[in-house]
Amino acid sequence: VNLLEKLQKYENELDNSFQEIEEFKNTLYSKDKLVENMDEIIKIQKDSIVMMQAELKELHQKNELQVQTIGHLQNAVVEAKKCIDQMGHKTVSDISEQWSTISPAVYSQRNVHDV
Repeated sequence: VNLLEKLQKYENELDNSFQEIEEFKNTLYSKDKLVENMDEIIKIQKDSIVMMQAELKELHQKNELQVQTIGHLQNAVVEAKKCIDQMGHKTVSDISEQWSTISPAVYSQRNVHDV
């Protein structure tokens, strides 16, 4: 009887060991899957970073173009203002020239409205 009890005990221990081995296999499988998923997640994140860097570079280039465009527009406004100022000075000088061509005799008249 003692021998049968010992055999039963060993059989139970063996069953428990097989169960533990099966649990370890499942745990290892789960960890392998987790590592696999982590690798995939890391790859996706790296791809996302590369895409974001490209988008940032493109945005930086667009920003530079906008800055250049603003600079060109500012220069154009300055040039247009200079032209307008020159036109104003030219008009004033043209009027001055016209007034200077009027003979001094006209100025000597007492009634300017008679001119």
